[in-house]
Amino acid sequence: MIVFANKGQKGKRHVGKEGTPALWSQQFWEKLAAGANYDFTLFMARAPVSPRQMQRIFHKQFGCSPEEWFREFKLRSALTLVQHGYSTKAIVHELNFSSAAYFCREFKKQYGASPKNFHPVNAGMLRDKLGHRGTESQR
Repeated sequence: MIVFANKGQKGKRHVGKEGTPALWSQQFWEKLAAGANYDFTLFMARAPVSPRQMQRIFHKQFGCSPEEWFREFKLRSALTLVQHGYSTKAIVHELNFSSAAYFCREFKKQYGASPKNFHPVNAGMLRDKLGHRGTESQR
Protein backbone atom coordinates (compact mmCIF):
# COMPACT_ATOMS: atom_id res chain seq x y z
CA MET A 1 0.00 0.00 0.00
CA ILE A 2 1.21 3.50 -0.80
CA VAL A 3 1.94 5.81 2.09
CA PHE A 4 0.88 9.35 1.32
CA ALA A 5 3.20 12.06 2.52
CA ASN A 6 4.20 15.62 1.86
CA LYS A 7 7.04 16.22 -0.55
CA GLY A 8 10.46 15.65 0.88
CA GLN A 9 9.73 13.31 3.77
CA LYS A 10 12.33 10.56 3.91
CA GLY A 11 11.27 6.96 3.45
CA LYS A 12 7.90 7.80 1.94
CA ARG A 13 6.77 8.04 -1.66
CA HIS A 14 6.77 11.55 -2.99
CA VAL A 15 3.53 13.08 -4.07
CA GLY A 16 3.59 15.02 -7.32
CA LYS A 17 1.47 17.97 -8.32
CA GLU A 18 -2.17 17.91 -7.27
CA GLY A 19 -1.60 14.99 -4.86
CA THR A 20 -0.92 12.36 -7.53
CA PRO A 21 1.96 10.04 -6.61
CA ALA A 22 4.71 10.35 -9.19
CA LEU A 23 4.89 6.54 -9.46
CA TRP A 24 1.26 6.06 -10.58
CA SER A 25 1.92 5.01 -14.11
CA GLN A 26 0.02 2.78 -16.51
CA GLN A 27 2.16 -0.07 -15.17
CA PHE A 28 1.05 0.66 -11.58
CA TRP A 29 -2.63 0.37 -12.50
CA GLU A 30 -2.04 -2.73 -14.65
CA LYS A 31 -0.32 -4.50 -11.75
CA LEU A 32 -3.15 -3.51 -9.44
CA ALA A 33 -5.73 -4.89 -11.92
CA ALA A 34 -3.83 -8.16 -12.36
CA GLY A 35 -3.39 -8.45 -8.58
CA ALA A 36 -7.15 -8.05 -8.21
CA ASN A 37 -7.61 -11.08 -10.49
CA TYR A 38 -9.09 -8.84 -13.21
CA ASP A 39 -12.14 -8.18 -11.04
CA PHE A 40 -13.24 -4.53 -11.26
CA THR A 41 -14.89 -4.42 -7.83
CA LEU A 42 -11.76 -5.80 -6.17
CA PHE A 43 -9.60 -3.44 -8.26
CA MET A 44 -11.55 -0.45 -6.94
CA ALA A 45 -11.46 -1.76 -3.37
CA ARG A 46 -7.67 -2.21 -3.48
CA ALA A 47 -7.01 1.20 -4.99
CA PRO A 48 -5.10 3.49 -2.62
CA VAL A 49 -7.51 6.39 -3.28
CA SER A 50 -11.24 6.99 -3.17
CA PRO A 51 -13.43 6.16 -6.18
CA ARG A 52 -13.93 9.89 -6.85
CA GLN A 53 -10.18 10.54 -6.78
CA MET A 54 -9.68 7.60 -9.16
CA GLN A 55 -12.15 9.23 -11.56
CA ARG A 56 -10.04 12.40 -11.50
CA ILE A 57 -6.74 10.54 -11.91
CA PHE A 58 -7.97 8.38 -14.80
CA HIS A 59 -9.58 11.24 -16.68
CA LYS A 60 -6.38 13.27 -16.35
CA GLN A 61 -3.90 10.46 -17.13
CA PHE A 62 -5.83 8.30 -19.60
CA GLY A 63 -8.75 10.44 -20.81
CA CYS A 64 -11.37 7.94 -19.67
CA SER A 65 -13.10 6.57 -16.59
CA PRO A 66 -11.59 3.76 -14.48
CA GLU A 67 -14.33 1.45 -15.84
CA GLU A 68 -13.42 2.21 -19.46
CA TRP A 69 -9.70 1.85 -18.78
CA PHE A 70 -10.22 -1.45 -16.94
CA ARG A 71 -12.33 -2.87 -19.78
CA GLU A 72 -9.72 -1.88 -22.39
CA PHE A 73 -6.87 -3.27 -20.29
CA LYS A 74 -8.68 -6.55 -19.83
CA LEU A 75 -9.29 -6.80 -23.57
CA ARG A 76 -5.64 -5.93 -24.38
CA SER A 77 -4.63 -8.73 -22.01
CA ALA A 78 -7.08 -11.06 -23.76
CA LEU A 79 -5.65 -10.09 -27.16
CA THR A 80 -2.17 -11.10 -25.99
CA LEU A 81 -3.49 -14.46 -24.83
CA VAL A 82 -5.37 -15.01 -28.09
CA GLN A 83 -2.19 -14.25 -30.05
CA HIS A 84 -0.37 -16.85 -27.95
CA GLY A 85 -2.95 -19.48 -28.86
CA TYR A 86 -4.99 -19.65 -25.64
CA SER A 87 -8.50 -21.04 -25.98
CA THR A 88 -11.55 -18.89 -25.33
CA LYS A 89 -12.35 -21.00 -22.27
CA ALA A 90 -8.84 -20.48 -20.84
CA ILE A 91 -8.99 -16.71 -21.43
CA VAL A 92 -12.41 -16.44 -19.79
CA HIS A 93 -11.05 -18.26 -16.74
CA GLU A 94 -7.67 -16.48 -16.63
CA LEU A 95 -9.07 -12.95 -16.99
CA ASN A 96 -12.23 -13.48 -14.95
CA PHE A 97 -14.80 -12.75 -17.67
CA SER A 98 -18.36 -13.55 -16.61
CA SER A 99 -18.97 -15.87 -19.58
CA ALA A 100 -17.49 -16.95 -22.90
CA ALA A 101 -20.34 -15.27 -24.79
CA TYR A 102 -19.72 -11.95 -23.02
CA PHE A 103 -15.97 -12.18 -23.67
CA CYS A 104 -16.46 -12.96 -27.39
CA ARG A 105 -18.96 -10.12 -27.80
CA GLU A 106 -16.69 -7.57 -26.09
CA PHE A 107 -13.60 -8.81 -27.97
CA LYS A 108 -15.37 -8.49 -31.32
CA LYS A 109 -16.68 -5.03 -30.40
CA GLN A 110 -13.11 -3.91 -29.56
CA TYR A 111 -11.12 -5.64 -32.34
CA GLY A 112 -13.63 -6.19 -35.12
CA ALA A 113 -13.27 -9.99 -35.12
CA SER A 114 -14.07 -12.83 -32.77
CA PRO A 115 -11.21 -14.40 -30.79
CA LYS A 116 -11.45 -17.48 -33.00
CA ASN A 117 -10.98 -15.38 -36.14
CA PHE A 118 -8.14 -13.46 -34.49
CA HIS A 119 -6.09 -16.63 -34.00
CA PRO A 120 -2.33 -16.19 -34.68
CA VAL A 121 -2.79 -17.79 -38.11
CA ASN A 122 -5.22 -15.02 -39.12
CA ALA A 123 -3.68 -12.14 -37.14
CA GLY A 124 -1.67 -10.76 -40.06
CA MET A 125 -4.68 -10.56 -42.36
CA LEU A 126 -6.78 -8.98 -39.62
CA ARG A 127 -4.10 -6.40 -38.80
CA ASP A 128 -4.08 -5.38 -42.47
CA LYS A 129 -7.88 -5.13 -42.45
CA LEU A 130 -7.81 -2.97 -39.31
CA GLY A 131 -5.09 -0.74 -40.69
CA HIS A 132 -2.66 -1.53 -37.83
CA ARG A 133 -4.84 0.39 -35.38
CA GLY A 134 -5.84 -2.56 -33.24
CA THR A 135 -9.46 -1.49 -33.17
CA GLU A 136 -12.11 -0.86 -35.74
CA SER A 137 -14.91 1.63 -35.37
CA GLN A 138 -18.39 0.25 -34.95
CA ARG A 139 -20.35 -0.09 -38.14
